[in-house]
Amino acid sequence: MGTPEINLDAVRRDRMTRGVVARWRALTGGQPADDHDRRTLVACSGGADSVALVLMLAAGGGVGSEIVVGHVLHDLRSADETAADRDLVAGLAARLGLRFVEAPVTVRDQPGNAEGNAREARYHQLERLAWETGCPFVATAHHANDQVETMLMAMLRGAGVGGMAGMEPRRGLGERGIALVRPMLEIGGAE
Repeated sequence: MGTPEINLDAVRRDRMTRGVVARWRALTGGQPADDHDRRTLVACSGGADSVALVLMLAAGGGVGSEIVVGHVLHDLRSADETAADRDLVAGLAARLGLRFVEAPVTVRDQPGNAEGNAREARYHQLERLAWETGCPFVATAHHANDQVETMLMAMLRGAGVGGMAGMEPRRGLGERGIALVRPMLEIGGAE
């Protein structure tokens, strides 16, 4: 039995897909018919949220909207788990006919907060991959539940009102003019 086909027409017709694609277009600066450069590196871990984002943007692209799938290999998980995630993401990109790029990060033996170190290293590598592939945008699959979690963690750390602003739908990423966009930020994780 072969690998099941991915029906991008069904994904394209989905109401949630249309909403996410519309937000992505708005965050990347253009309307559907605009010949605007919205080439985007989609960060994909292999989890359900990032796989959904890859599918939605692949289905709903358009003029100037090349999608590149980017994967960061972490050393915080076992080698087998890391390889399985990588293979899943590379396979998804291949089935969709999308370019796949990857980069490793090594944070296991660094002092300090491992998750914080991993996040910083991941964003650095995503910026580098976007630059190398000519993508002015990096899209992540952060959603409303992630937003609430970010704000709760800030509260627990004792952040004031200004420190509890949460994630922005669009912000700069690094020094190269790459923008980080979060088109799923208004969607709940259960959706």
